[in-house]
Amino acid sequence: MGFSSDQLIQIGLNFAGFLTAGLLTAVVYSLWTERRTSRIGDSGTALAGASNIPVAPSNKDTDTNIEFISLRENSSRPRRGRRAADAAPVDNRTRDRQEIIRLAKEMLSARKSNSEIRKVLKVTDGELSFLKQNMNLQGIARNR
Repeated sequence: MGFSSDQLIQIGLNFAGFLTAGLLTAVVYSLWTERRTSRIGDSGTALAGASNIPVAPSNKDTDTNIEFISLRENSSRPRRGRRAADAAPVDNRTRDRQEIIRLAKEMLSARKSNSEIRKVLKVTDGELSFLKQNMNLQGIARNR
């Protein structure tokens, strides 16, 4: 089943009409946006008011330690910088916290009360209840 010549002409005219409408819309839009921005620059008051605007002072105290990153380098290679020195105390605090939690577990297994544990160690009620629940679940798992 082919197309007749009348159908082909109608298809061609529809295509040409939509193409022309799209181009005309693009031209009108570009003229409208150029006209809107050109009004700002052409006004005589814009240049007169520009000299009254104070210039922001340049800040000499800004961080001049700028590091450019090359994406072509091997990213798995550890980079050393200022943050590497800052990370060491965090590890100590983490180890201290792990030690406190380990001591709290030992005290819970020795049947100490929450108030006794909180007097000795800096542990919150939430952490103690979590440790108790964890120990209960481990005990249930051992009994299986």
